[in-house]
Amino acid sequence: MSPPWGGTGYNLVKEYTMDLLYPEFDSLIKKGLEFSNNMIIFLPRNSSVDDIINRLVKYSREFSEDPETRLGELVLEIEQI
Repeated sequence: MSPPWGGTGYNLVKEYTMDLLYPEFDSLIKKGLEFSNNMIIFLPRNSSVDDIINRLVKYSREFSEDPETRLGELVLEIEQI
C-alpha cells in the first residue's frame, strides 16, 4: 500500500505519526486485511516506528498465518532507504 502522505509539511515534522495519515491508518489496515495477512506499506522516512508498532499490535491475530498455533505473533520488517 502507498497511502497518500505527501503534500506540504509532512517533512517539516520531526516524527510523522499515523494520526497525520489520510485515510485513517486503522481503516487502511482493515481494508488490507480483506485481501491478505501480508502487507507492505510505503510511508515517510520520518514515520514513528513506535506509533506503527503500537497500532499494528491489536491486529496481530489477523496477521498471523495460523491464528491457533501462532496466536499474537506479529512480524515486522522495516526498511529505510
